[in-house]
Amino acid sequence: MAGGVAQIWPATPVAAPLIENRKVVGVRLADQGVDKKGAPEAAYMPGLDVRAPLTVVGDGRSARSAGPSTGRAACPKAITSATSP
Repeated sequence: MAGGVAQIWPATPVAAPLIENRKVVGVRLADQGVDKKGAPEAAYMPGLDVRAPLTVVGDGRSARSAGPSTGRAACPKAITSATSP
């Protein structure tokens, strides 16, 4: 991986946050090269763990992180419980 001030990974789906000691420390990217049922195909590559002091995930309204018909981001319980006091 290249180092630097910022890395932008367009069209890279995030599978889950990486949480350690109740803090988000990065994200796990979704597996690539899987069929509709999630079974590996010939070009299978497991999702990478991307760790950073600051991780920002942006997604469009129609993406799976958007809440139903509200357009507001849905916050998984793992993130809210990890960041709540």
